[in-house]
Amino acid sequence: MNRADYDHDQENASIGIHGQVFQAASLQHIRFEMPPGEADGATTAVGIFMENGSGSFLSDLTCYDGNIGFWAGSHQHAALNLQFTSCLTSILMIWNWGFARENIYVYSCWMAIYCTSIGGIDSQFNGVPCRIP
Repeated sequence: MNRADYDHDQENASIGIHGQVFQAASLQHIRFEMPPGEADGATTAVGIFMENGSGSFLSDLTCYDGNIGFWAGSHQHAALNLQFTSCLTSILMIWNWGFARENIYVYSCWMAIYCTSIGGIDSQFNGVPCRIP
């Protein structure tokens, strides 16, 4: 994935998968390799940008590097076996009405989960200075 995406001389974030409405969708066994993130914001890459929807299932997703691994707004989604390595922010929850998460693995990321409400179960954080603010 490119460090940034350009459209008519305007810089945009590179996004692996963007879904405005994830309604009863399933994402499984996907690996996102993004440019390395740096504290100065040198990369804007996002693995998944899921704005909203319900009834979706995500499993066995792996995100390497980048700015945000998983940018999500949700009601009634489930996620299992997600792994984030060296992302600046692993999971950014922009809003949440019920997101069940199990077996979330975060390695060497700056921020693990940034959200307004928490529904995580059995999550593990290693080498992460800011877990859940």
